[in-house]
Amino acid sequence: MARRPIDWVSNPVPVALRSQWGAADDDIPPPYQLRRQKMVYAVGRWPEGAALPPLPAGLSPGPERMGLIGVFDAAEGRGLAPLRVFFGAIVVRETHAHDRTDAAYLFHGVAEGPHVDRLRRYINSNYQAAQVGLSGDEGLWRANAGGAGWQISLDLRRQDSAPRLESGTNYYISNVGEVLCGFSVTFFISNGAATPLGLSFNGPETHPFAVLRGLELEAGMVISDMSMTYGLPFPLALATPQTASTMSGSHEADGVTTSVLDILARVGRAVAIVDDQGRILYANGEAEAILARIAGGAPTRLRPPEDVYPGRPDASPRQVDGNMLSFPGNDGQRVYARVMPISLRLNDRPALMALFEDPSAPVSFDPVPLLRLYGLTQAEARLAALVGQGQRPAEAAQTCGITLSSARSSLKLVFSKLGIGRQSELARFVTRLERV
Repeated sequence: MARRPIDWVSNPVPVALRSQWGAADDDIPPPYQLRRQKMVYAVGRWPEGAALPPLPAGLSPGPERMGLIGVFDAAEGRGLAPLRVFFGAIVVRETHAHDRTDAAYLFHGVAEGPHVDRLRRYINSNYQAAQVGLSGDEGLWRANAGGAGWQISLDLRRQDSAPRLESGTNYYISNVGEVLCGFSVTFFISNGAATPLGLSFNGPETHPFAVLRGLELEAGMVISDMSMTYGLPFPLALATPQTASTMSGSHEADGVTTSVLDILARVGRAVAIVDDQGRILYANGEAEAILARIAGGAPTRLRPPEDVYPGRPDASPRQVDGNMLSFPGNDGQRVYARVMPISLRLNDRPALMALFEDPSAPVSFDPVPLLRLYGLTQAEARLAALVGQGQRPAEAAQTCGITLSSARSSLKLVFSKLGIGRQSELARFVTRLERV
């Protein structure tokens, strides 16, 4: 199906961020993606009579007085990495996600890395710069943080159990400037159970982490490999407990959005998400590597040549074949990107997917995650990928474990969602995803 060329416009700042936080043109707003992380995580309860973290008006502790501590070391990612963080949170009663998952208020955190200011600006103003460490082996793990006049450490022993693969979304509340916000964090982890051995804090009683002295730890996790995506924070109205907002309504899809980005981190194909203004909102590791090869430095926007480098055709990206862009590489080879609309919104704007190609490297690619971006279910995407890659519907049905009649019914839905009419068009569609 022929698609209209993308309507690029001149203003690169997402409206939602410009109005709420005044993003600078050279800043990188959420979503943020962190990869190749190690993390330790501990949960516990504050007993009756123990001091609790102060909460904003409209929030109160959950009935079980649950608290949590998280410490992570992220080596790679977009927007924030490299980054180490040590944080404390308390589960609150009134505000929860659309799936009834409890939200936790991040009452304090410290971070180490070159983008701490960005973390404070967009995610949580309660974070402060400090030294953060995380070390361990197959047995004992220690997380620590410290600054002038204070020190905190958390020790855990990894249990002798096989790591489990898990994915999901956690929901948090934080202060962003003067605004109380909610945001989601989607994760994909390989983790093992751990036993907390001890939590110690040395410092003044006035320090926010001092309340962790009274937290009775019950369980923990040691995560050896983790990817994590921060969604865009949104304001919450918490005038009274009776009117506290839930993380639902227009923000219900935020967990889905960050899950999609997390999938793209592992798809094996160089993929970026841009808004309808050309600004790169997210790029997975493969795309970041290709962007780094573009002459003149990695761009923060993908724009037509006449808008980016007027009068410099030798240095400009070229727009070829509709929505195909070609960029000069610093190694003499050009880098290619095909930009296509998808059924996704980021930063409250329509999103577009850019598929990059490095002509010098072979591509190993599974089209199923990208087909999901077009509104297909997991089962529909798998069937569409098989048929689009050359299998007959009967063969694809057998591979998927369904009847031929079910496969044909599903293909009709696939054709409708993709705006195509026949199997040959599906083959061209899948081929376009596989090759720029």
